[in-house]
Amino acid sequence: MVETEIIDSVNALTVHDWLQLQALYERVITHTGSFSKMGGGQEIEKGVIEMPYTIEEPIISEVRKFFLEKHLIVMYDWSHWNEGKAMFKVGEADRFKETNVEDTIKLFTAVMRNDRFCDGAWADLFENGDGAKLLKRLLANQPSSLVK
Repeated sequence: MVETEIIDSVNALTVHDWLQLQALYERVITHTGSFSKMGGGQEIEKGVIEMPYTIEEPIISEVRKFFLEKHLIVMYDWSHWNEGKAMFKVGEADRFKETNVEDTIKLFTAVMRNDRFCDGAWADLFENGDGAKLLKRLLANQPSSLVK
């Protein structure tokens, strides 16, 4: 069951990992400017145009790396997870305030997986502020034994 895998991965995070995640969150919320820019799109020879692509700012690449290295990206049918799609569509600024740790991880996973098919989805998560909100929510769900 994917929820069990998520709980096991979150429980495996060390105090150092949580501090690292907190530092990443702080860098995200204090970041100024865009979280990405577009590259490519230039004509490389007559009639041939390089496909445009997203160039991420280092901070969001570091967040991605953290999630991958800590096994916080899980396998599930993210493209058919309608509850997750609905969470992103809610218009309220605090729409993730009650999101549990399992759904928080599943939302990050869905966007990261989607980014493989829709270049820039990961950057958009941070550009629109949802990445910071979800990081904050994940930090709020750290085990109470680790909270100072």
